[in-house]
Amino acid sequence: MVQAKPMITNYVVIAVLSFFLSLITVHVVSRVRNPRLLAPDAHKPYKVLVPKIGGISILISMSAVTVYAYIINDLRLLALGLVTITVGLIGLADDLRGLPVSVRVFLPLVPALIIPVVVHGYIYILLIGHVHYFLVVAFLSLLAVTVMANAVNMMDVMNGIVPISTLMIITVSGVISYFAGYGYALPATLILIMMILPLAIYNKYPAKVFNGNVGSYALGAMIGASWCYTTPAPRDS
Repeated sequence: MVQAKPMITNYVVIAVLSFFLSLITVHVVSRVRNPRLLAPDAHKPYKVLVPKIGGISILISMSAVTVYAYIINDLRLLALGLVTITVGLIGLADDLRGLPVSVRVFLPLVPALIIPVVVHGYIYILLIGHVHYFLVVAFLSLLAVTVMANAVNMMDVMNGIVPISTLMIITVSGVISYFAGYGYALPATLILIMMILPLAIYNKYPAKVFNGNVGSYALGAMIGASWCYTTPAPRDS
């Protein structure tokens, strides 16, 4: 049974909502002065402590998007949201409590399984095509989400590099998918761009917030999940 396309206005509402939730959250985080939530910024010529959990803006914004996706019955966006949130929470736990490296590296394998469960073992992968087998979808989801979450986490060494790189990757992937004929890519990409933009502004040099592991893990999982399924939309025209 083919899922009906939600109206484009739904996605405009989600995009606007995600932007303002992300902006408000990252602004509030930038004012945090709890010593446990601060970290020194080695890239500034003077000593300064910066809030280290700016990426929580992605979790808050994506939570609202995920609820909206459930309401309008958009399984693609629902899967992307759930994966981004759960992997981001792993990063948040590491920021607040500290996790063993082996646990932090491999724990994203678990939420990656959300994709094949939610989409019933059906995805579309750009340049490959439709994939209908649950085990294949599960393997690709595990690979993409886990690898990207850890790769983006390792990239987070300079102000602005992670959110700006994520914006570039998501935008290029969405545009290619759209011009390849997959109409869903455009509104989905717009939602993600609007969500990430406030964090990119606050994290660029001189950074007002750091992404933290919560941000780098959430953004990495977002890239992995969108590559696996959400950005190239199946059965769209």
